[in-house]
Amino acid sequence: MKNILYTIILSFLFSSSVFAGFQEGLGAIGKSDDVTVLKWKALAEQGDAKAQFNLGVMYVKGDGVTQDYQEAVKWYRLAGEQGDAKAQYNLGVMYGNGEGVTQDYKEALKWYRLAAEQRYATAQSNLGLMYAQGQGVIQDNVIAYMWFKIAISNGSELAKTNRDNAERIMTSEQIAKAQKLARECIAKNYKGCDQKEQEIPEPKIDKLKEQEVPEPKIDKLKEKCQNIGFKPNTDEFKNCVLELML
Repeated sequence: MKNILYTIILSFLFSSSVFAGFQEGLGAIGKSDDVTVLKWKALAEQGDAKAQFNLGVMYVKGDGVTQDYQEAVKWYRLAGEQGDAKAQYNLGVMYGNGEGVTQDYKEALKWYRLAAEQRYATAQSNLGLMYAQGQGVIQDNVIAYMWFKIAISNGSELAKTNRDNAERIMTSEQIAKAQKLARECIAKNYKGCDQKEQEIPEPKIDKLKEQEVPEPKIDKLKEKCQNIGFKPNTDEFKNCVLELML
């Protein structure tokens, strides 16, 4: 009952929190004609990351081309793999929304994190919100607040609303810890800031056998871990179930 009430409280508090949407393309993106489309395609096919990102934006918007989210994902991925922060961020949005790909919060988290590590404030805010809502990761208000604080320091106005919502359910000790982690993260140039959260310990699911837990309750916990984004029968999934039980 306690966990259910807590989930309801989180949902209510973060109902006014907002995930930022797609980032627009470069200056040339507008009402594109055939010449512009051919120009960006030629550059993109030659491996130009900015052109690949721009082409992704065009396919999302249907600007000069037929709208095609799968093509957008393809070009965002190529640009993101070359380190383009905007492409990484937009790819995170697409995985989070299930546009052009199967919705996958863990993949969204991955791409947001890559952009966040490049000081991309919008990605930092979205990454914080994923921790706040437990999407693709076990819910953690301290890490969420840390990313909101960092995003604000890099100019995100949206992160201020998200931070204020987080503060309502955090203790002063938790806020102080999050602020300390934010300072440490900035000092590390945003690398490995939630590394401990990513480390997956050896599965301890066998401990469940030692506890007398009704099977229906375990089934509900498994369902919750699936909703978070963990794939069944993986070590991450098993540890998620265990964490919720202990």
